Amino acid sequence: MAEFLSLTCKSCGAKLEPTTKRDIFACPACGNEYLLQANGEIKAVGEQIVISGSQVNLGGQKAVECAICGKKNKPEDTFHCHTCDRDDLCARHQNPQTHQCADCTPLDGSTPRSGTNSVVGGLMECPVCGKRNSLEHSFRCRLCGRDGICISHQDPHLLLCPDCARKVGPEREALDAEHAYLAELEKVNAKKFKTQNSAYYMIAKHKGKAYRSEVYKGYYKRIGLPMFLILAAVGIIVFTLMKINEGTPMPAGCYPIIFLAILVGEISVINFGISGMIRDEVAHQRKVIADLEKKLGN
Repeated sequence: MAEFLSLTCKSCGAKLEPTTKRDIFACPACGNEYLLQANGEIKAVGEQIVISGSQVNLGGQKAVECAICGKKNKPEDTFHCHTCDRDDLCARHQNPQTHQCADCTPLDGSTPRSGTNSVVGGLMECPVCGKRNSLEHSFRCRLCGRDGICISHQDPHLLLCPDCARKVGPEREALDAEHAYLAELEKVNAKKFKTQNSAYYMIAKHKGKAYRSEVYKGYYKRIGLPMFLILAAVGIIVFTLMKINEGTPMPAGCYPIIFLAILVGEISVINFGISGMIRDEVAHQRKVIADLEKKLGN
């Protein structure tokens, strides 16, 4: 009569289950695989498991043993819990919100403390969640200087770690708004002919009416003297014509010419004033953006 064997895992003691591979049994608890030999004994697939502290040689590959479930893992599939300071824990035991192990996750969901960065086996420990990453799967935050942070933690827009992104978020929004305002200014500045309303409503939309009033003070200063000179020149021309034709009415053809001269002069002065005002505002806006980018570390 055939003798039935009860096979158990050498690592955790769980009952082994057959796999689709011939004579290969797997542990449902820790995932180790064993080869059933002809003498009825089992042997770990690959090299024999040799436990030395938490370091384990599994299948010819260096692995580490999880302190919670005993499962053997590659170092890149583990993390370090910053709360209990236990190392080499299975990534599946990590709480995705608090980045702590299952045993240390607080019921109130508070944030875990931040640990120090370390390098183990060429892998860098993430100071945010404790997971170990290769260099190509990590980054260094340019603001706080922490290295080895998981790429998954990087803010896609700010390219910063989550802690720094929360701090500079409002400042970044302000910088984006300043860039949008500068783009509108440059669009107006690119126009060959400008009217008094070319930037009137746009400035108020981005900066408010009070700011627009301050900007337009420069416009009024620019057009004051040129407008006075144009009117004075027209007045002198009219006075001269009246003197020449003293005693007789001014020819009817002179009136449209005078009106056209005033109109062309006014348009030229307004274009001159608006162009100068926009140029000054563009220069000022570029300085504002440069200061904000310097503050954000861009």
